[in-house]
Amino acid sequence: MALLLLPMAVTAGQVIVTIDGESITSEDLDRAIASSPFSVQFPSMGENEQAALRGDMLRRLVASRLLYLEAKRRGLDGSAQFKAEQEHYRLGLLHRVY
Repeated sequence: MALLLLPMAVTAGQVIVTIDGESITSEDLDRAIASSPFSVQFPSMGENEQAALRGDMLRRLVASRLLYLEAKRRGLDGSAQFKAEQEHYRLGLLHRVY
């Protein structure tokens, strides 16, 4: 499995991490931060706190993508339980936005 990390000075929409051809972009990271409970506090955080939060969120996105790829590799991505978990996750994101 190939993992490629790019420098953190990124522009909007730029690919930050690539894992076996699956990319995580700066927009993905921004959406993750915006959907987190910290989104309200983020603008008032100091530069170091913002960087730490972005780094933590990026690590979580990478871990999530790795778990997805492993489930896909094992053929679990077609199971009813996997699809239900994806739907719960999607609904959770929608609830946070609204």
